[in-house]
Amino acid sequence: MLSLPPRRHLLRLCARRNPTLLRLSFAAALSTDPTAASSPSAAATPVSDRLRDLHSLHAVAPDHLLSHPLPSSAHVCLAAHLAARARLFQHSRRLLSGLLGVGYRPHLAASLVDLLHHAAVALGPRRSALPSVFDTLLSVLADHGLLDDAVRALARGRQLRVPPNTRTCNHILLRLARERRGELVKRLFDLLPAPNVFTFNIVIDFLCKEVELTEARAMFERMKEFGCSPDVVTFNSLIDGYGKCGELEEVEKLVGEMKRSGIAPDVVTYNAMVSCFCKFGRMEKAYSYFGEMKRQRVVANVVTLSTFVDAFCKEGMVREAMKLFAQMKVKGMMPNEFTYTSLVDGTCKAGRLDDAIVLLDEMVQQGVPLNVVTYTVMVDGLCKADGYLKQGNLQDAFAVKTKMIDSGLQLDLYCYTCFIWGFCNMNMMQEAREVLSEMIGNGITPDKVVYNCLISKYQKLGNMEEAESLQNEMESVCTKDDTASGGET
Repeated sequence: MLSLPPRRHLLRLCARRNPTLLRLSFAAALSTDPTAASSPSAAATPVSDRLRDLHSLHAVAPDHLLSHPLPSSAHVCLAAHLAARARLFQHSRRLLSGLLGVGYRPHLAASLVDLLHHAAVALGPRRSALPSVFDTLLSVLADHGLLDDAVRALARGRQLRVPPNTRTCNHILLRLARERRGELVKRLFDLLPAPNVFTFNIVIDFLCKEVELTEARAMFERMKEFGCSPDVVTFNSLIDGYGKCGELEEVEKLVGEMKRSGIAPDVVTYNAMVSCFCKFGRMEKAYSYFGEMKRQRVVANVVTLSTFVDAFCKEGMVREAMKLFAQMKVKGMMPNEFTYTSLVDGTCKAGRLDDAIVLLDEMVQQGVPLNVVTYTVMVDGLCKADGYLKQGNLQDAFAVKTKMIDSGLQLDLYCYTCFIWGFCNMNMMQEAREVLSEMIGNGITPDKVVYNCLISKYQKLGNMEEAESLQNEMESVCTKDDTASGGET
């Protein structure tokens, strides 16, 4: 552990009344140079008076203030305390951020907390700002992406009884949840002495997205026991989580509890309910919630109507989906990529390829981004229209492929499979093999579906030699793939 510099060498400030003429840096302020300490001006001014002069540092640009390196990490921690005590929080932040630069090694966060704690002891309660600098350190660690170290620092701070700022901890918790760092999410939550409703909401939403519904429900009960009242965000996370898993009875129980608690469902709540009931074929129930939504004067948005468009298309009710799509545009709603993709898929499966191509062109004209799913749906529809691939459809499919590549998108496994399936159905085996070679060349490993499609066709054409060659290749490639994935199929 680095030793702290003597208090008498902490500050040497040369402040003037005119702030624009103030010239100093923390290197001079915290200098351990013996000649500086023995100067008459320094000796004549008590340390406490010079500490009060820290307020004049507000007039100094941070770049000038931090222009010279300090002798040690211990000096930096002292300076960070003094700057924070003078409410120069950005200066304090930049000082601590410098400790994470060149020479910083992972897992040293706990040692930095120790340094800050020792600096606070050396300065005394009137000149230190331990809670502030500790919170700044946590924030800086998070901004540098050192989330593991932030959790370690928090654990060390708890051992030293330094109270963490719940807001900063929530920020770190949210970052961990977005990166799906489950173990750290749970560990950080357990370290917090005073979690609030936002803390619980982050953890419950994370658990629901990870399909850990039992733990999410237990956290929900723990939230109420702790005295935090669940809000609409809490219920929305649980409703969405249970709904996506098809536990519709639990969804209805949660809605009932939500209403009994005096919490009004919002558009996100209704969207989650409409989505899950549509997804699992309960269209009548979805309509009933849509009607309730109108009665409660909750305005439906593009997500609500797009959910119904998708449900209609999946039920083969393409005409109704197109009508709703037209109503969306009349109401001034801008259909999104999910809306268009659902319609392209529905029209293709209904054999309305011309409508699908028009929708694709409309997406481009409206500036709606086309993703891999949209293009793949279109290629699938063109290649499998009426159960076989027509020559005209083949040209359209390749035109879609060209647009996809020009957009910077990479064909996926399913998209290549559609092309191979289509060529095989037209007995165009040379073209099918070329697509297979392109697929492998682009780093996409064919699966058993692709190989079996080719093998089956070669067998039907009587070309047993090619069929056997592909059979051996499939056994080699798919065995390696199964081994790499732990034997899962």
